[in-house]
Amino acid sequence: MTDYILETKNLTKTYGDKQAIDQISIQIKRGAIYGLIGRNGAGKTTLLKIISGLAFQTDGEVLLFGEKTAKTSNLLERVGVLIEAPGLYPNLTAYENVRLKCIAYGINREGYITSLLEQVGLDYTGEKKTRHFSLGMKQRLAIALALVGEPDLLLLDEPANGLDPQGIIEIREVLLKLSKEQNITIIISSHILEELAKIVTRIGIIDEGKLLEEIDKDELLEKTKDKIEIKTGDVEKTIVVLEEQFGIEKLKVIDQETLYVYEKIEESGAMNKALVNAGIIIHSLAINRESLEDYFIDLTGGGSHV
Repeated sequence: MTDYILETKNLTKTYGDKQAIDQISIQIKRGAIYGLIGRNGAGKTTLLKIISGLAFQTDGEVLLFGEKTAKTSNLLERVGVLIEAPGLYPNLTAYENVRLKCIAYGINREGYITSLLEQVGLDYTGEKKTRHFSLGMKQRLAIALALVGEPDLLLLDEPANGLDPQGIIEIREVLLKLSKEQNITIIISSHILEELAKIVTRIGIIDEGKLLEEIDKDELLEKTKDKIEIKTGDVEKTIVVLEEQFGIEKLKVIDQETLYVYEKIEESGAMNKALVNAGIIIHSLAINRESLEDYFIDLTGGGSHV
């Protein structure tokens, strides 16, 4: 059995003369939380629609659970979907909304609906109508609906979009719980990398329909962690002082006058003093950090279209 719950191979979708996604190939392991990051219009929703069977590719393949999908594939029954606005009945309670979908799925197990509402933290809502729910509550109810039928794969398109900070935290906690306790594989799209990085295990960055990069979260955080940027008149001598006096091992020469140091950040002042005492001309020494959003903007070619 394959370790991948989902694979796409050169997936392409064209609308007229517009290429919405262009030869996207990804592999997602079972139990992962995969973050799909991209600005609005980058192709995230189109990709999720094709994976879920709501749209069909112009070219390429989708494999779910190691099998190629088709328009009539029963594999899609194992996929829970929340794409765009959730379809809720405003005059019904949370329980009644979930019950309607359970009826459609032929599910009539005692305690099943209550269990789903507990998973998303809505078991307390009682007779409160959905029209009186906050946006965060509506999103959590939509996730409960996506969980009907006990899917192995959950596709969520911008589930935190428009939420206040508390609502974002609630959605995050729900998703982490589903991943940890039920081993559900989750693909979640967003245009906010800082938030996405708090829960995902791997990230795919998409722009103008192309997959620019796939990267594990730990590797991404390593790339954007704090560093000391030293502009010096003598890079080689600077390295010798840092190695001998501070035991520095994690450093990188950027150019003939720029050096990055990735450890002992708190000793930057002492480093500056030692370098000056060694007769080295220091043009500047500063603690620098490239934020996750800066990394995303740099990778996608600038912030003018974000």
